[in-house]
Amino acid sequence: RHEPEIMQDADELLGKSVENLNSLQIACMLGDEELGLDILQYVAHESEKMDAKKVLYEFMSRVWGGGNTALHLASFLGMADLVKKLLDLGANTNKRNDRKYKPVDCADDDETRSLFMNLYEGKFHPHLRVR
Repeated sequence: RHEPEIMQDADELLGKSVENLNSLQIACMLGDEELGLDILQYVAHESEKMDAKKVLYEFMSRVWGGGNTALHLASFLGMADLVKKLLDLGANTNKRNDRKYKPVDCADDDETRSLFMNLYEGKFHPHLRVR
């Protein structure tokens, strides 16, 4: 259980619903960033082996609750390593949830926010496309 202030922020930015979570999003909800990174790496590796990037993009873009993606949740929770990996893999930074927030809007710490700022300023990996 989280502190009331965190729950209020979560309700405001992400909404109350936690329906339709995938394994990556569940790892985030459990506060297990390492597990989330392992799951994401596994899906990325397997989709590359199958030459099916679409599988990876669909996994990362899976919408849960109030229109949120794993990037919204990882950003909100300050999971900077997971956010960086999602960005490295091309997660959609422009997806707005039902409350009209992009993932960067959900970030509450400087380290996570700076990952988005570096991306927008072109300091991030040059091969990365903002979709």
